[in-house]
Amino acid sequence: MKKNIAAGILFAISLLFFSFISNAQQAKVTITINSLIARSSDACNGKMDFYAKVYIGHQLKTFPVREGNDLRGLNWQFSVMVDLDTVNTLIEIWDEDDAICGGGDDEVTVKGDLNKIRQPYSTSKSFTQHYTYWGSDRPGAEKGGISYTVTVEPTKSGLLTRVGWKLKKTEYKTGSGPWEELIPRPNPECNNDDYFFYSKNFDFGSDQGAIICNPADPQRRVVGSWDFLARETWLQIKLTDYRSAVLLYTVEKLDENNLVLTHKDVSHDVTTYTRSTYGH
Repeated sequence: MKKNIAAGILFAISLLFFSFISNAQQAKVTITINSLIARSSDACNGKMDFYAKVYIGHQLKTFPVREGNDLRGLNWQFSVMVDLDTVNTLIEIWDEDDAICGGGDDEVTVKGDLNKIRQPYSTSKSFTQHYTYWGSDRPGAEKGGISYTVTVEPTKSGLLTRVGWKLKKTEYKTGSGPWEELIPRPNPECNNDDYFFYSKNFDFGSDQGAIICNPADPQRRVVGSWDFLARETWLQIKLTDYRSAVLLYTVEKLDENNLVLTHKDVSHDVTTYTRSTYGH
């Protein structure tokens, strides 16, 4: 009995831990420098000593010196989990000069006359983009070319909280039987643009949309809280309006345009499932 209690406590703690990890971040941002090519000769030994500084948000990674004028297949990669709607990135390319070569590292122009490439990225959508730039002459700077890739991968938390979700379809089944669609009763036109929202501070609620049925009702109403569990495979909703009911859903699908949740209910040895499909 003690073993079962201990196992239950550990399971509960693990769910809380996974929930905290999954909800802390909005997206994974990765910058990969694929190649660096010299377009000028290093004054000391004719070979560039490339190194790079890459910033994603406020986090920095410095890649160590690699000697050579044609560095292809570098695969210098930096990934950061961010909790931002827009993240700023910065890439700096340098040529190291040691004491023998006079010291003082040189900037390497890789985008016009700049050795710095600045770019903000939205973290709300999946994104992969390849870039190639070439530098131009600038006094006191070396000249080169760069090829790099930026990838943005929203987390499930980021996808869930980005926009509101409208109910498109509800299905049910008993046991292993077939799914059957529930045909809703006709609703007033003003209800057709209503949607559910999941906020970044874990509020769950509904919004009346642009067409309001009753002006006396609030536009936006919080009815509970949400949380991910078990590495974002379950969605838990705690309702405050209904005797603090706790609902647990299996996340069947969640991407930029679709949310599919399944709820399991067991009553009197009969198992029923309800599957709800949402979109925008």
